[in-house]
Amino acid sequence: MEPEQEQMRQETQAALDECFDQIRFARATELARAGKYPEAESLLSPPGQPAQVPRDLDLLARMAAQQGRYADARRFWEAALKIEPENNAYALCLEHLDQAKQGAKSGDPLPNFLIVAAIVFGLAVLIYAFFFLK
Repeated sequence: MEPEQEQMRQETQAALDECFDQIRFARATELARAGKYPEAESLLSPPGQPAQVPRDLDLLARMAAQQGRYADARRFWEAALKIEPENNAYALCLEHLDQAKQGAKSGDPLPNFLIVAAIVFGLAVLIYAFFFLK
């Protein structure tokens, strides 16, 4: 195969891989919004393959927080922050997570509402970015 054809084949394969990855992430987002967390988690982190993409880790963290699994949420956001230290959204989510945990302990419903609102807002931003910012 000629070098030009090989390069074209590799570029085409990379474009297809990116397209399938975006479809996978969009489907995981839909499942998460529907409350089908196990199905969404299996798309983001198949058995034996931990998630390593920051946006996947972020969605996993948001789902964990919605389910009250704060330790898992913290672990996912910290992993995402380690990969993308310049992404302030992950650090902000960790701060909100600490506030939500304190609110959950005190029985105050407002922090729980705030974390759910932050999660919904974050998912909306991801969906908007996926469909409209190409």
